[in-house]
Amino acid sequence: MPPSPVHDEPPRPARAGLLAREALGFWLLGLGILGLVRGWMRATRHGGFELETIAALWLAGSAVVVVLGALRIWRSARAGRG
Repeated sequence: MPPSPVHDEPPRPARAGLLAREALGFWLLGLGILGLVRGWMRATRHGGFELETIAALWLAGSAVVVVLGALRIWRSARAGRG
């Protein structure tokens, strides 16, 4: 029977996948996309594109949420490579 190997360093924990590491980023991304769709529907509900104040705020806020979600996912993906 071979001797058991001696480890100098502790075993590394299993790395979680990108979806598990950055669930909040994916949630923000999905929520922002749904908000963009909702804002677009509100702006075009009368046939043409009529950007009222509420629709403009909805679209701008949703765009910010999409950018924040995408940024979190991108940073997590970069950190996971290294």
